[in-house]
Order: sequence, then C-alpha cells, then structure tokens
Amino acid sequence: KQTGKYIFYFQYFKLIVKAILILNSVKPDIIMANSYQPYILFYIARFFSIAKPKIVSEEQNNPRTMFERLKLRKYIVKKFDKLADLIIVPSKGIQDSLVETFAMERDKVVIIPNPVITDNFYNMSVEEVEPWIKNRDFKLVITVGTLNYQKNPVLLLKAFAIVRKKIKSKCIFIGDGPLLKELKLFVKKMNIEDEVFFLGFKKNPIKYIKNSDVFVLPSSYEAFGNVIVEAMACGCPVISTDCDYGPGEIISDKINGVLVEVNNEIQLAQSIEDVLANNELRYNLIKEGYKRAMDFKAEKIAKIYKEVILSVS
Repeated sequence: KQTGKYIFYFQYFKLIVKAILILNSVKPDIIMANSYQPYILFYIARFFSIAKPKIVSEEQNNPRTMFERLKLRKYIVKKFDKLADLIIVPSKGIQDSLVETFAMERDKVVIIPNPVITDNFYNMSVEEVEPWIKNRDFKLVITVGTLNYQKNPVLLLKAFAIVRKKIKSKCIFIGDGPLLKELKLFVKKMNIEDEVFFLGFKKNPIKYIKNSDVFVLPSSYEAFGNVIVEAMACGCPVISTDCDYGPGEIISDKINGVLVEVNNEIQLAQSIEDVLANNELRYNLIKEGYKRAMDFKAEKIAKIYKEVILSVS
C-alpha cells in the first residue's frame, strides 16, 4: 500500500513536469480544465512554468450534496477553485451553491448550460428499437440513468406500481448501477415483474426515449439534467422531480414539462397518469418541450463559450 502511494505521487510528479514543458512550449493564453484533476495539475504547472496562462475551471457536480461524501473534493474546491480566473457551471443552483457555501465571487462563476443537442442527435433518435417496444398495445414509461441513490429509481418503481393498476403500461430502465440487484428484488416484492424491464447500459438510449410515451427523471439531486433536454428534443413529454439543481431551470411546470416533489410517489404517479391519459396536455408538453430543447443546441452553447473565453483572454 505504501509503495502504491509513492508510485502515485511519482506518476503525478511526472505529469506536472510534462505539463510544465507543454506550457513553456505552447505558451497558451487560456487553459480550460473540465474537472478538478487537470485543474490542479495545470495550476501547479503554471506556478513553475515561464508561461502564465489564465485558467478556466468547470464545476459540473452538485457541490452541497456531493461534498457531504467527498471531503477531499470539498477542500480542493474551497482552496483551489477560488484561484481560477473563471469557473463555469451548468446551472444557477450550482452558481448559488459555490457563492453561498464557498464564498466564491459571483462574477467569477459563469453559467453556461450543457450543449446537449448535437448534429448526430436525430440520427440516433431514428435508429430501430426492439419490436416489442415499437409494436405494442400499452403505454411505455422510461427513465435513463445510473441505478444509484442519486437517480432514485425506487421512487419511479413506487409510482409505477400505482399507475399500472389504472393504465395498461410498462416501465423500462436504461442504465446499470449498484442498486440493480436491490431494484429487482423490490420489483419481485411489488409483483410487477411482468411490467418492469431493466435493459442495462445502452450506447444509444435516445432511440428508446423517442419510442416511449413519457420520460421520468426521479432524481434526488442533479447538476443539470442533460437527459431532460434529450427527451424534450425527441418529442417525449418529461416529468421530473424538482430537485437541486437543474430540472427547475430547464422545465416550466405544466408548460414544457411537469415538476413533482422529490420522494412523492403519489404526486409522481398522478402526473404520469395525467400525461398518459390527457392528450391535450401531452401535445402541449411535446410542442413546448421541443422548443425548449433547441436552447441547448451545441452550436448555440458554443457561441456562449466563445464569448466567455474571449472575455477572459
């Protein structure tokens, strides 16, 4: 264990030396670091290099929730992120958290939403799915995400157990994770094995969303919620928990999507039933959701990045 620690330190030292050589050779104006490891690496390298580029870091995680578990990560953000020339975050909630929890200067924390809709997005959406999904006589509820406590898949299972008693429907989960075994036991206990399917990780989840009747994000917390935008762009109505942070900044409740309380399976079940049964509501959510998704096209977000980068240089 001690030897492994020294090897790690040696490898990191080598990376710092390489980073110093790169900075001295290229002499960049700006370094964009999209996670804390390269940020720390290049911050140290900049200190020892001839070149002194400005550093722009990104914080893509929910600080308040994540840092309760990751004390070292919290320390790094508190001590080092303040030293960045600019910090990019995907949502106002994260901006507020960094300012209020870590005393960051608000002017240094810039909100740039994630670029979700790329040129290849619609090609992915029209790919074929399994026949039982495309040719069916039941409503299909879908969620996509890691099967962990953050994504809160149990909430959707509880809500779906209510919905399937009133509406002929099935529910599919796209994604793997540590809760898979527990969720399968829960499904068996609830006696809904014939209506719930765990399809595992899929390289292209977009085509499954496209062929579903409603997308549900039951998360306990988020940083943004890319999959909400993907579902909107697919023409699939969206229901999400109004968790910290992201969903409430993307969705206008009952206009382009539906927001429900975190851990409220009764409200979630009722919302799913409303979307599946009310054609007028469904049509409006699809129409307005698509409009909202266009705000997150890659080329549009790229222009914002360009403006921000030019303001730093």
